Amino acid sequence: MTISVIDVSANGSQVSYRLSYSRAVKKYFLNDNYFVRYDNRIDTANIPRSILVIPVVSVIAPVAWAIGADMEMEALDETYLRSLNEIRKVLTNWYPRFSTFGTLNVRNVVRNEFGGPRTGLLFSGGLDSFTSYVKHKEEKPDLISAWFEDPKLHEEEKWACVVAAAQWLGERDGLASLKIKTDLAYFNKLLLCDEFGFGNWYAQVAHGLQLLSMCAPITAARDIGRVLIASSFHQDQLIPWGSHPAIDNIVSWARVTATHDGVDMSRQQKMRYVCAKDQECLTKLKVCHIDPMNCGKCEKCLRTIVGLCIEGINPTNCRFEFDEKTLDNAKALFVAGKMPLPNEVVGYWTEMQRSLPEEPSRDVIGWREFSTWLRGYDFSRQRPRTWRRLPQRAGLHLLRFSRSITANHMTRQHLKFIRHFGICSLHVALHRGRHLLVAALRFRRPFNSKPQP
Repeated sequence: MTISVIDVSANGSQVSYRLSYSRAVKKYFLNDNYFVRYDNRIDTANIPRSILVIPVVSVIAPVAWAIGADMEMEALDETYLRSLNEIRKVLTNWYPRFSTFGTLNVRNVVRNEFGGPRTGLLFSGGLDSFTSYVKHKEEKPDLISAWFEDPKLHEEEKWACVVAAAQWLGERDGLASLKIKTDLAYFNKLLLCDEFGFGNWYAQVAHGLQLLSMCAPITAARDIGRVLIASSFHQDQLIPWGSHPAIDNIVSWARVTATHDGVDMSRQQKMRYVCAKDQECLTKLKVCHIDPMNCGKCEKCLRTIVGLCIEGINPTNCRFEFDEKTLDNAKALFVAGKMPLPNEVVGYWTEMQRSLPEEPSRDVIGWREFSTWLRGYDFSRQRPRTWRRLPQRAGLHLLRFSRSITANHMTRQHLKFIRHFGICSLHVALHRGRHLLVAALRFRRPFNSKPQP
């Protein structure tokens, strides 16, 4: 099995890639051609091909490591090649089902020497990235917002909110706000999740490596020597995850290094830090994965709303849909066992429980009653009840759909989503059907056999 990068071409601010796959690999990739489009201020024409190829390598490498495929390309940065070898060791240690076969064959290993005094910060508009910015604002970092053009509905509106927050911050503090857009998300993550038992390939395997690697051409053009990526978890809550100090701190190319930033701070500590140092940033928060703004109904929105209330901040001032029923609905979801709380999320809520003030603020509707209830809630009894969460999940998806049908690009995006999801689901069905057939043939009793006495 082989994945080959057969062409890397630069045209203005866009880099285009052409890939070739052996037949056994093709089911994991839905296209042969991909692109990464950078901000207009980034001219890719003078950037070495050994650097321009890094973004696409960051996407195909984890897939190749999982299935045991070889990778082939003309040129690659020497430092980045070494970091890939180290990252593979981390992932195969975390995920034993990953193959130990497959090699990375580079015809021309290049030593690049750029990497200056400037800093870049991956910026998503969420609490983590705002915290990293407030910590490092004296360095005047370039704000880099990367959009993996995803086939999910209304992603364009969510992307516009992130860009608007970065531009606001850039105008306020005199920073460069840089955009990246790519279609490298269009590969068969559903099939990979089905084969290797992941709930989310991007989150659990790839997103730290991919986000950092997208910045490689920007660092060459902007003389950046360090790229920051905000941590998702406190160091005491670390689990195998796509963005992790064991991965992010290894990623490097030329003389550029990456830093997994803020791992020494919990989520509530980050909230408190931003409140104390630059509270205005909270008015631009964008945390929701459901709504282009912040729906106020999903677990992540409710988690952030409660965190704001603990610090005495009214959520309505931070772009959340919030009314007198919001906290009552959150309580009802917990009591009914409908609140989606994976193990990695429970720690956020128990920390907020410990951080509750003795005298709750009266400025937020329903907060006093909710905080009293939350103080006595036993999260150790929280058990996932998937079937009970189905109505809530269906409601959130309906909310997503209803808010996306008013968009001008609705028809095009829905057709793109349906096509992508249909193809991925077909491959998953074929994969499961093949395994069921093999199992049936293996345990089938021969036709003419007679039972033993």
